[in-house]
Amino acid sequence: MTFTTINAQPQPSSIIGVTPTVAPLVRDTDGKPVREYVSYHIVPVPGGAGGGGLTLGPNRRDPKACPLSVVQSLREASLGRPIFFGSVPHAPGNRVVRTSTDYHITFNSTNPPIICKSSSFWKLTELNAHARGYFIDSVSILTTELQYLFKIEFAGRIGRESVYKLSYCPTVCKTCPKVHCMDVGAPIDHFADGLRRLKLPAASPLIVRFKKA
Repeated sequence: MTFTTINAQPQPSSIIGVTPTVAPLVRDTDGKPVREYVSYHIVPVPGGAGGGGLTLGPNRRDPKACPLSVVQSLREASLGRPIFFGSVPHAPGNRVVRTSTDYHITFNSTNPPIICKSSSFWKLTELNAHARGYFIDSVSILTTELQYLFKIEFAGRIGRESVYKLSYCPTVCKTCPKVHCMDVGAPIDHFADGLRRLKLPAASPLIVRFKKA
């Protein structure tokens, strides 16, 4: 896959009198709207494939090197590390987060402190030819390239609670080449150290909730 730098802003509808569709709100475990630049834990739904919230783990290519990989905690009781969502392009304030919308995802670097200081921003990282697919690393520099953009998609309900999945399907750049959309999963990495690294494409997407930190 060839990644493209965003060089255009989203364009409004060219048809006079047509109101653009507003995507539904993303809601946290308390039923309240998720907001940008507010810390949340991304946690799996109960009764899933096992494992806890999303956090940081060793780099797959070199366990002693930075950046770190985004992984699912192996401990089901763990909430993981808090993250926040940022709008694209950046807008001040803590606006509500909506489904099917491009966001940067950033680990809170101070709560708790990140050992590898170069790991904060989520970024899609291509694997070698033998591994097939992509992992998500957490890097120190945020750029305008498309591999930093992720979406939240509605995945259903458990009782009265909405649950979601994460995907890579950037659409903020209307003039960029169309990319192949992929869901995010967390399979056990049997070819490395047995961690649940976030990987794309996923035959079984990771179904999650957002718990305010």
